Amino acid sequence: MIQYRAITGDSLQARHCADRMLLFGDIHRRQLAARGVSEERLVVCGAPHLDSRPRQMGRPDAQLQEQLGLRPGERWVLVATSGPGHRISMPHHEVVVANVARLSQALPDVPIVIKLHRKDQVEHYAQALKDCASARYWVIADGTAGYPRQIYSWLQGCSVLLTGASTTAQEAMLLNVPVITMDFNDEIHGVDFIDAGATLHVRSGEELVSGVRAMLEAGGPPAETQRRIDALLKESFHALDGRAAQRCAAAVGDLAGLEH
Repeated sequence: MIQYRAITGDSLQARHCADRMLLFGDIHRRQLAARGVSEERLVVCGAPHLDSRPRQMGRPDAQLQEQLGLRPGERWVLVATSGPGHRISMPHHEVVVANVARLSQALPDVPIVIKLHRKDQVEHYAQALKDCASARYWVIADGTAGYPRQIYSWLQGCSVLLTGASTTAQEAMLLNVPVITMDFNDEIHGVDFIDAGATLHVRSGEELVSGVRAMLEAGGPPAETQRRIDALLKESFHALDGRAAQRCAAAVGDLAGLEH
């Protein structure tokens, strides 16, 4: 029996009865080994779904250009959180919405594009939309016609991603988009990319404004942060060389006693 999936830190994942567990990266191997899974059952292969992932093109997706008037070379901010009810409470989400609105008011010429999670609602942003009427501030509900479906399309040409604990952070890193993570109510804990120092982590509205300003001016993260990002991606996805599926197939063949 073979088990292949993402590892989330859930203690029950160590109880799988598979003969082999094919893992994205060393970080997952260590998590399972620490929970008592024997090393010979664990094979790090990388992430096959990333073998043919898009690359950063350096310009906004054509649909976003058409819908929002984003211009090639223009610096802009994408906001993509998981909404309320998972990592953060509704009161905390309200603070996030308010602080992002204040960011838009502080930087009215910088496009702020908020891509809603499917469990988030435009109604949560009603006051913010009024407060930011004179700024370049948009709230796009999940599944809105005329907009991209894939997160990688939203990240094309993006200057900074704002999120909380969403795995969109890692998808942004894969496309060389710097990430600012927000936790204004001390509710987000145990998130690998935050703990690794791969993001600029802010805890107040003032830090958010200054952090975005600095990131836009610099055009990317500091060199030390970039080193942490590179290390995290290697730990999480092994070698991003387009050959993860081949390694999975080889591991299956080894288990079956097949030559490859």
